[in-house]
Parts: sequence; C-alpha cells; structure tokens
Amino acid sequence: FPSHDRVVNNNGISFDIHFKNGEIITDVKMPIYGEHNASNALVAVAIAKFFNFNAEQIKKGLASFTGVKQRFTKVGEFNGASIIDDYGHHPTEISATLKSARSIVKNKQLICVFQPHKYT
Repeated sequence: FPSHDRVVNNNGISFDIHFKNGEIITDVKMPIYGEHNASNALVAVAIAKFFNFNAEQIKKGLASFTGVKQRFTKVGEFNGASIIDDYGHHPTEISATLKSARSIVKNKQLICVFQPHKYT
C-alpha cells in the first residue's frame, strides 16, 4: 500500500507517493484540501496501479478531481483568502475541518462561520 509526504497550501494538496517496491510518483497535485482526501487518493492510486495505470495517468486523474460538494470545497477567494464550504454536522467532523483549515493557514488568521441547521 502506498504512503505519502503531504504539502498543503492555498492551491490544494501536493505529495509524493512511495510504494513498498521502491517506486515513487512525484509531485502529485490535487485542488482539494484535507488529510482525509490525501488518504482517499492513496486508495484510488492503489486501485489504479492494480489496473495498470501509469504514473502520468494517475497524476492527471488526481489533478482533475475537485472533491465532493460541501466536503471542504473551495468555493471562492476574497482578498487572497480562500472561502471553504464544508458540511459538518457532528463535533468530530467540525474538529477535523478546523484541523485541516489550520494546516492551510498555519499562523495566519482563521475565521469559521458556523450555521446550525437544527436547534438541537
């Protein structure tokens, strides 16, 4: 199973993929955020390798994946700040979203707007 070294910035995530057999796919870029998306990408890569996709095909496919709507989706930008939409209805999900957001902004200001959908 592949592993990865992940870098997060305003454009999304990028990483190198290391396989147990020594193969490396370098400079994989995805226009999405979150550790969960990098982990999910590794599963997709394992399946792609099983079906004999080459490194360039894998990189192209991952680069075109824009994520799932409302799951840490970049919906815009204002004055250099990314606007991210996420539907988290459980405290654990909200915590994971904030952790991912913090990894992007690092020591810069992070603003979270929470809209409850139920009074409970």
